[in-house]
Amino acid sequence: MDFPRPSMKQLRQVLCHMKIIAIAAGKDHALALTEWGTVISWGNAPEAPEGLGNVKSIAAGAHTSLALLDDGTVVGWGATAVPQGLSGVVQVLAGGSYCFAVLDDGHVVGWKKMSFFDPAVEDRWDFENPPASVSKSGGFALALDPHGRVSIHELGGFLHGLAPEVPEALQTGIVQVAGGFAHGLTLSDKGVVATWGEEKQLSSSDLGVPLDLCNVKAIAAGGAFSLALREDGTVAAWGYNDFGQTDIPEGLHGVTAVAAGTHFALALCADGKVVAWGRKDHNQSQVPTEIAGESALSAESGDLRPIVLNRELRPTFLISSGAPHEKTEMTLTQVPNGETAMRKVKQLSSLLELASRSPHYFAEQHDYGRDLGIAWNNYAARKILEGDYSGVLDAFSEADRAFREIPSSPAEDGKRHWELLECLPISRAVLRVNIAIALLKLDQPEQIPQFLSEARGLLREGPSDWITLVTAAVSKIEEVTEERLNPSSQPPTPSQSADGGCYIATAVYGSYEAPEVLSLRAFRDQHLLTNASGRLLVRIYYCISPSLASLLHNRSALNKAARRFLDGIVRRISSPAASD
Repeated sequence: MDFPRPSMKQLRQVLCHMKIIAIAAGKDHALALTEWGTVISWGNAPEAPEGLGNVKSIAAGAHTSLALLDDGTVVGWGATAVPQGLSGVVQVLAGGSYCFAVLDDGHVVGWKKMSFFDPAVEDRWDFENPPASVSKSGGFALALDPHGRVSIHELGGFLHGLAPEVPEALQTGIVQVAGGFAHGLTLSDKGVVATWGEEKQLSSSDLGVPLDLCNVKAIAAGGAFSLALREDGTVAAWGYNDFGQTDIPEGLHGVTAVAAGTHFALALCADGKVVAWGRKDHNQSQVPTEIAGESALSAESGDLRPIVLNRELRPTFLISSGAPHEKTEMTLTQVPNGETAMRKVKQLSSLLELASRSPHYFAEQHDYGRDLGIAWNNYAARKILEGDYSGVLDAFSEADRAFREIPSSPAEDGKRHWELLECLPISRAVLRVNIAIALLKLDQPEQIPQFLSEARGLLREGPSDWITLVTAAVSKIEEVTEERLNPSSQPPTPSQSADGGCYIATAVYGSYEAPEVLSLRAFRDQHLLTNASGRLLVRIYYCISPSLASLLHNRSALNKAARRFLDGIVRRISSPAASD
């Protein structure tokens, strides 16, 4: 039986069952090479070209991505274009706008493209040894000779970052090198890491190698930070930490490879999943869910996080650790603790009471009421994140009262009038989201639908990005609440489906042991799992069928249509021709 060739979209859907075998980090994007020879890209760069396959290695620069194919040719996308006729390639490297291909005869082909619109131009490599690392912004490249000595070669000049000559003291038994923006790393055959660079750069960015670092097997250099992978599968990071790029995720272990972008880091784990941390402005440290390791998933928005409000009423998620997304997250350290928050509440309550005595102080009443509502909300949101739910519902009620009692502002008072009409309704929706989260934590889901309905009703006007953030939180809570209130509505899980996978058929025929299900399982085991195309279809089915099975629950029309479709398949595979 012939099977259709899967599309790239289908391949992406089944990555939840796929291992990653290599990673690469550019300026603010990342690449992952799958065991099937396909490439996944995320962050500030285009996705891999449709249909790209048979890839054996990858490299990334500034908005530049390279893939080396099994046949020795190279595919480039983003701010690059591969020279015509390039073949016989055994290695690709990239950094900044510079790209290099090492050929099987030892020659090196280099090219650069300064922007998306410029043509690619040749960049000659007239040195004895091929490049081993290109610096993060393309200012220099490092070469390693057979005797373990390192040489540095200028590429893009000072504005792209430069490092001085490698100190002679480091020129012994070097097996790996890495270039950051203006510093370099070496790894010796004894597992010892050393760094060099301009003295000011090393000291201001705290780039000195930790004294207790040893037994290292791989290194990577970011913009102004460094990574080291130890023999035991743990990671060390040091250097400038403005975006949390040196904050190793808690529990990270079993790492087999590391990569560093300008302000973010990647780790490939032994289970073939990827963990990232650091800057999030282009989602470069937000690993696609289907290939994300446990550490990455635990740090993402899968957990219900309360929402805090800044002085301008902008809603942001509150996170307990790690680097916050500049636009959508805030850390605990940025929110007053309980004692400080309550002093603020008492102060604002007194000021609001004084201002309320005069009808002429509407501006002060507005500002004090707004700030009081923010203070109550943030106080309770912090308590939720810290696992203390005492008094949080009362605090949110006080916040809602403060917002609700803010007096009308005249249209000529533009900012306050805008806040009253468009911002405060969103803030009151935030309160209901936080109340719903608290009720989930308190195991009281029955009251949640009412609060979420009110929240949606308040999200009618205002800044679109604010509404999007709060709406996403509402949708997530609705999903979790539905699971909590109606656990029987979920599709069969692998544990419910014995050897796993027959979700749709089990939902349609009502039993995992139904004769039709047994026929489908037999066809899977005897035909599909015996060839690559069939195994691919099975993986696609396993990935998408749980959500499809859930659609059939309590929907008789859909169930009947699905049954007619499956009956036709069962008849076909049961006929003698199906075994030919």
